[in-house]
Amino acid sequence: MAIINELIGDFGRYHLWLCFIVFLSRYNVSFHQMAIIFLTAPVQHYCPGTNSTCCSNPVFNKTVFTRTIVTEWNLTCKSDWFKDLTQTIFQFGVFCGSLIFGIASDKWVLLVLMYLVMYLVSLNVPKYGRRPTLIVSIIIEIFAGIMSSFLPDYWSFSFARWVVGFANGGCITIAYVMVMEYVGHVNRDTVSILINIPFTTGNMIVAGIGYLIRDFSYFLLLISVLNVILLFYICLLPESPRWLLVVNKTEQAIILMEKVAKINKLPTEHIRSKMELYQFEHRTARPRSTALDLFRTPNVRRNITVMSFIWLVCSYCFYGVSYYISHLTGDLFINVLATGGVCTCASIISIPLIKFSKRKTVVIFGNVICSLCLIAIGFVPEGNASLVVGCLGEMHSYIIFIVIYLYCSEMFPTVVRNAAIGICSMMARVGSMIAPFAANLRPYGKWCSPVAFGIFPMISALLCLLFLPETKNCELLMTLEEAEAIGRSTQLRRPDNGIEMEEIEPTGRSTMAVGLLLCIAWYYTILAGTFYLSLSLAVFIGFFILYCPVMYLMFFSHKLYRKFVDLLFSLWELYPVALFQCCCDTQLHHFGDFVKPDEKTIIVMNHRTRVDWNYVWIALYHATQNPSGELCSCKQTVQNLSESNSILDLGGKSKIKFVLKDEIKNIPGMGWIMQLNFFLYVKRNWREDQINLSQFVDYYQKLNYDCRLVLFPEGTDLSEENRRRSDKYAQANNIQRYEYVLHPRTTGWVALCSRLRESGLASVYDVTVAYDTPAQTEMDLVRGKIPKNVYFYFKRYSIDKLPQDDTALKIWLEARWRDKEQSLRKFHNDGNFIDPQTNNTPPHRSPRSLLTAKAGFLFWTIVDILFFYFLCNSVTFQFWVIYHSLLFIFITWYFGGFHNIQYKLLEKLIM
Repeated sequence: MAIINELIGDFGRYHLWLCFIVFLSRYNVSFHQMAIIFLTAPVQHYCPGTNSTCCSNPVFNKTVFTRTIVTEWNLTCKSDWFKDLTQTIFQFGVFCGSLIFGIASDKWVLLVLMYLVMYLVSLNVPKYGRRPTLIVSIIIEIFAGIMSSFLPDYWSFSFARWVVGFANGGCITIAYVMVMEYVGHVNRDTVSILINIPFTTGNMIVAGIGYLIRDFSYFLLLISVLNVILLFYICLLPESPRWLLVVNKTEQAIILMEKVAKINKLPTEHIRSKMELYQFEHRTARPRSTALDLFRTPNVRRNITVMSFIWLVCSYCFYGVSYYISHLTGDLFINVLATGGVCTCASIISIPLIKFSKRKTVVIFGNVICSLCLIAIGFVPEGNASLVVGCLGEMHSYIIFIVIYLYCSEMFPTVVRNAAIGICSMMARVGSMIAPFAANLRPYGKWCSPVAFGIFPMISALLCLLFLPETKNCELLMTLEEAEAIGRSTQLRRPDNGIEMEEIEPTGRSTMAVGLLLCIAWYYTILAGTFYLSLSLAVFIGFFILYCPVMYLMFFSHKLYRKFVDLLFSLWELYPVALFQCCCDTQLHHFGDFVKPDEKTIIVMNHRTRVDWNYVWIALYHATQNPSGELCSCKQTVQNLSESNSILDLGGKSKIKFVLKDEIKNIPGMGWIMQLNFFLYVKRNWREDQINLSQFVDYYQKLNYDCRLVLFPEGTDLSEENRRRSDKYAQANNIQRYEYVLHPRTTGWVALCSRLRESGLASVYDVTVAYDTPAQTEMDLVRGKIPKNVYFYFKRYSIDKLPQDDTALKIWLEARWRDKEQSLRKFHNDGNFIDPQTNNTPPHRSPRSLLTAKAGFLFWTIVDILFFYFLCNSVTFQFWVIYHSLLFIFITWYFGGFHNIQYKLLEKLIM
């Protein structure tokens, strides 16, 4: 129902105000969810006159806590398990509340309870909706929370906690759904993260409340009374316009939408006519939907089942590890504060992660890394190391929590969305009910609890990989038919001849297991240096151990700094060569010219898939040979190094620079490394891109430094959607439609070629890539659909053969793309490229030895091990990692990237 956000805006003043008031309800959720840590805090005790610690009247040490439920009702020895039962009862209440309130806001009211509360507060509310159920849940939570602080015995107290949990479940589910149904899909992912920040900061606040108030009765009273402020919802909280339209309350929806549009300063005169027309066109009899509809059709049933299990595991790990960490060696309040702080940082840093990554990818890798971190807790020394690893595991489980709320809301339609999130949240409570018991397995062995937590996220990752569809950039679904259709059709491979064929299974060792191994290993190297330390535990090797020390050379010798940074990047690029060719049986076939390693050049290439860049390094590794076929000799390498014009070639990958979208530099880890390597970033805004281009050219010209710039003129990969856009462009401009390539964008190419020609550009390489079975996206690699054969055709053009006029350069590039289309058509007919200018078949070159790549792979493996060892055992190294992570976050935010600092510093040194 994109029409709603077209009329009221994706995100405006009203959305900002709504987010603010709804976000406040997350604090009361956090207070009660984490209260158990202080209600059941461990208290030392002894039995006077005996050597036993078990008796009916023990004496408790009240120096830390004056009263807890342990001291109040003597929950020690044989009654010790009642502590865990308290949280289980609370989470069972959340379990019930998530289900009942979730269904209520979609379908029906809470019968007697809802009508009673509405009567007491003199509300005239409709029988259905998000608004009344959220208000009811808050009112119940306030009164039950206050009541629980005065109850005299354990069982009445536990019942009151169940009621609090019941209402808490309603707050969790409905607040999230309400915000998601207002915000457009452009900002939905960001808002879905920001709504969790009050929860994590609430964890930190509750640590402060627990520190100031050591009596559990007053503690509960305060966190309940603080929620009274939320009663202003009665006057201010609106209903969801999507829900109003679904239940045919069109008039109320129109009035509300006109109000929202007016506050957002959008036109209101067409809202009524457009919405009435929309409702008229969709006035087919809508069957009433219930939670049971989630289980009637196979795909929706599969999705809700798998999603429920992922929620269960995520909650089980998050709450269990929070409880476990709080009882590790150290101050209880500091431990709770630390976990809240880590999760707050995770929420903030998740914004770029979820913005640029697919939902499914984040859930899979988050679960894998969470699993590794949690298992590692049991095998690292207790103290700072176990706290750091535990916080990393908890952080990843929290990142998954953030994503699965958004993922779930996008996967299920409006008619049952709240019910779906309610059921998933209900299953999450099952996990949180089990969690305290798993956390208390510690007496049976230090490793028992960590392993009990760590094995399940790996199962979640596998289920997500196999069964769940991707939902990024989708409009919110409205009907069950749309939900059944999403991800239903088998993904077909469209071959380059345009004929739709059935899905082709990978052969050889390109299995799903190999795909998982590939992406886990490759992903952790790409993201080396991110703030998390974590997207693969031992991963941040390249950035923290090698790049960070070299970074400071910039202040002493900029040329030496540049050489070492490029050398490190060349070493890093050996990793995919060994990984794809040795582990995955990928064969690379090099046709055409060799690449000269000692000249400034531009490499223009068609963008067949999103994973082309993985194979560019392999292609250059094999293509950088002398024309005779001999590799660049050691003598040449040493000579080049001494002349300060080149550095260790490592297969032709030294000095490679990419033209990238500007957003990529913001990605923690991968983006930081690319900033250090001074890549060229474009925003597709020519006014700003001209400045970046001039800065890039000036920087390398002042250093007298020849680099190889890889440019994808098409700007995006050859997906079906992009092919349609290219065809539409061709039709509008009355030019040839392409089947195997997209029409290139020429403005950036012309500017690059002209500027680099002035600074000594020697050649341009026209590179064409083709695959036997293309892996269109990263998820294809994960599924094991790894190309067995990759074909690269290199053709070198000396710069003096290129025209100098801008218009002629544009025509020249367009001609090369027509040649590519012709060459690729022949390749897909008989397996051979053709040079359309000479009508000859280019020679097929022999591959290079993989010995250097294997040595590079071994080097990174050793550094991985060293990194993990120092991270777990050295406080100094832990500080080093945190310091440089925060430093690059600040540099990226304030200066726009480290490459800008490099440029300014070089300017000052030269001046």
